[in-house]
Amino acid sequence: MAEVSKNVSDQVPHLLVVDDDGTNRDILMRRLKRAGYVVTAAENGAKALELIDSQKFQLVLLDILMPGLSGIEVLQAVRIKYSLTELPIIMATAVDDTEEVVKALDLGANDYVIKPFDFPIVLARIKTHLKMGRATPRTALFNTVSVDTAAPQLLVGEIIDKKYKLESVIGIGGFGAVFQAEHLSLHQTVAVKILQTSLLTTSQNIMRFRHEAVAACRVKHKNAVRVMDIDSTSWGSPYLVMEMLHGDTLAELLRLTGSLTTKRSLELLIPVADLLTEVHAEGIVHRDLKPSNIFLHRENGEEIVKVVDFGLAKAIDKSLDSAKLTGTGELLGTPAYMAPERLRNKSYDGKADMYSVGIMLYEMISGEVPFISREGDKMAVAMMQISEDPIPLRALRPDTPLEMEDIVSRLLQKNPEHRPSAEETLEALQQLLSIVDEMSERDIKTDG
Repeated sequence: MAEVSKNVSDQVPHLLVVDDDGTNRDILMRRLKRAGYVVTAAENGAKALELIDSQKFQLVLLDILMPGLSGIEVLQAVRIKYSLTELPIIMATAVDDTEEVVKALDLGANDYVIKPFDFPIVLARIKTHLKMGRATPRTALFNTVSVDTAAPQLLVGEIIDKKYKLESVIGIGGFGAVFQAEHLSLHQTVAVKILQTSLLTTSQNIMRFRHEAVAACRVKHKNAVRVMDIDSTSWGSPYLVMEMLHGDTLAELLRLTGSLTTKRSLELLIPVADLLTEVHAEGIVHRDLKPSNIFLHRENGEEIVKVVDFGLAKAIDKSLDSAKLTGTGELLGTPAYMAPERLRNKSYDGKADMYSVGIMLYEMISGEVPFISREGDKMAVAMMQISEDPIPLRALRPDTPLEMEDIVSRLLQKNPEHRPSAEETLEALQQLLSIVDEMSERDIKTDG
């Protein structure tokens, strides 16, 4: 019987109540426990972050006005590590202040409730967000992908809009499922990306996906993935069709080799800097540059570097309402490669991409990124990105040219104003490659 009880309790959602007012906290805890939930309490923001790091919760009820760390600051810290679906957060406030509520929602709150609580409403909202947070297991998505809660399950072999036959799942990303497909009229293999509204249920996410398509179509460069078609499925889910790539990512290459030579690193990142020079001029910021988004495409025996997944790209376009594009409050990107200004929720531009290029160069030469949490703590990595300086590259790899260390050092400046632009970086990398080539030629002649 004890084992049965344990299994049942494991299936009961575990909630965290964060409130500095002991009376409010205790009343809410008792009522939630009577409703059948497992409940843990935290009396302040610091304790809440400690508990979230050490335990698994399905939902957090978070007071806004607290001494020390406010609920807003706790929310920002949690959203670095967890998305809206991974850990729903309902903000609780005693002040019916529209500006404060909007700020919380912009930064990643799923919902809010006003004190004194109308408990049936609180309970109904908790139940709603718990249902929304139960995402389909990742392994199951590779066989059957639910693109929309109102749409049919997408199966291998299904035909989308009488044009694209789905052949296999390439991968599942934050904003969509990517399939290898056949273009039926052209008999051509393509990649089809379809918005996963089963995981991303808000209109802001749909707008962001459509924005991706517009931004991607504006990029006409040999080192960008070519977008061939934009449309919506018969049930309304937007999708885009891209060229099919063959080869490996830079991340896979680094897993095999550990690190790369200066020459190889330059050859791979010069095309990236060339592409960024063009897209930044168009007002497009990638926002998620990292080795897994750098693809080494093989075509007719030639290697072509391709930057993939502009799904997180943001066009800096005054004709679009940027608030709508960031309304979910999700931290879009990977902290190990993200610029400090993004982690601090400050305004940013193409210089944020250049910081990511600096991180990649550092990793390609040294074998690891400059800021690492051995425990896999994303919040710790984010704090290091904001406040710590990396170990100098030549301290880890003494044979690194001084010019390379200088380029990396300038790219990793905390202040974006002190970083080189994509165009300046491209020029510096090309000059260094010329130097490396000349040195290689002299060495060959000397050996000869």
